Amino acid sequence: MDTNVVDDVIAGIYEAAAGLMPWSQCLARLHDAMAPVFAVQLLVTDRRNGQLRLAETSPACPVEMLLEYLREWHRLSPHVPHLAALPVGELMNSARQFPLAQYADHPFYRDFWSAYDVAGMLGGKAAQDEQQVAVFGVVRTVDQPVFSASDEAFFQRCLRHLSMALRIAASMLPLRSAGIVGLGLMQGSPRPMMLLDKELRLMATNAAADALLARKDSLHLSRGHLHCALPEDSSRLGRALAQLAAQPAGAGDGPHQRTALRLGGGSVQPLLCSLWHLQPEQTQGAFGPLPAALLTVNADTPVDALWLGAMFDLTPAEATVAAALMSGLDVKQIAQAHRRSVHTVRSQLRAVLQKTGARRQVDLVQLLLRASSM
Repeated sequence: MDTNVVDDVIAGIYEAAAGLMPWSQCLARLHDAMAPVFAVQLLVTDRRNGQLRLAETSPACPVEMLLEYLREWHRLSPHVPHLAALPVGELMNSARQFPLAQYADHPFYRDFWSAYDVAGMLGGKAAQDEQQVAVFGVVRTVDQPVFSASDEAFFQRCLRHLSMALRIAASMLPLRSAGIVGLGLMQGSPRPMMLLDKELRLMATNAAADALLARKDSLHLSRGHLHCALPEDSSRLGRALAQLAAQPAGAGDGPHQRTALRLGGGSVQPLLCSLWHLQPEQTQGAFGPLPAALLTVNADTPVDALWLGAMFDLTPAEATVAAALMSGLDVKQIAQAHRRSVHTVRSQLRAVLQKTGARRQVDLVQLLLRASSM
C-alpha cells in the first residue's frame, strides 16, 4: 500500500480522536485505502449504562443498515460478546471465528448480514476504560475479496493507532460529547426521517424531511406537531404511534415494534411510511433517554424493502426477497443476485408466504403490489 495513503489514514485517526476532523471523514479514508470494502464502522458504548455514545460509518454504508442493527440486530450478533472478551488491540476475523458455513442457520447471518450481502468482518476493541468501550470494524460483501494477510496487518496497525489516539485524547473526551448518536445517523439518509414523541411532537428531522415538510403538500408542522394533509391520515398516524407507545419496555420485536402506513391519496401524493418504536432499553439509548418513534418516508417505488419489512414484519433478508419478487425476479435470479443459495432463498420465500398469508408466489406478488397500491 502506498506510504502516503497509509500516513494519511493514520493522521486522520489522530485528528478525529482530537476532534479536529469528523469521524465519518476519517473512516472514509480507511474505506478508500482498503477498497474494495462495504463499510468501516466505529461504535462507542457507555459501560455504565449500556448506552451508545458514538455510531459512525463510512459514507458508502447504507444508513438503514446501521439503524436496523441498532434497532434489533446488535442483540443477536455473535460478534458482540466475542469482541467484548478480546483484549484491546487484538484482531478478530469473522471468517475464522465464525465461518459462514458453520453459522448458516444463525439468524444474524441468515436474516441480517445476507440482506446486505455481507460476507466477512475484521474488527477489534480499540479502547476500553471504566466508562466506555470503543469497537472498530471493516466489512466486505460476497462479491469482494476475502481479507488477506496484508489487509489484516494494515487494519491491525490502524487499530493500534486508534487505541493510542483515544488514550492521548484525554480518555475519549471528544466521544463523550457526541450527543444523541441516532440524530447524526438520520442526517446521512437520503430518505426523509422524522423523530417523534408520543404526542406527535417533532423532535428531530434530516435534510430530506425538511425538504418534504417545506412543500406542505403531504405533511406539515403546526405548533411543533406533525400533521398530515388529510385529517384521516393524521388520525391513523396518531393511533399507530399510540399503539406502539403502549407496548411495555422489553416487549420484544416484531409487529408490535414497527408498522407501515400509506399516507395520502386522491389529490395528495401518497407516501409509503414505516414507523419504528425506539425504546432506549433496546436501542442502547441511541435516540435519547426516552421512548420515541422514527417515521421514515420510503423510496418512491413499489419495491422498497424497508417498507415491506415494516408492513409484514419481515427480516431484512426476507424483505429483500419480497422486493426482488415484486421487481420480477425468480428464485434462481434472486439467489444469483444476492450470492445466496437457492435453498436459502426458497426458505426465506416460505417465511414470507407464511407471514403474509399468501399461499402461492403469484398470490404473494399480487398481495405486495396491492399493499403498496402501485
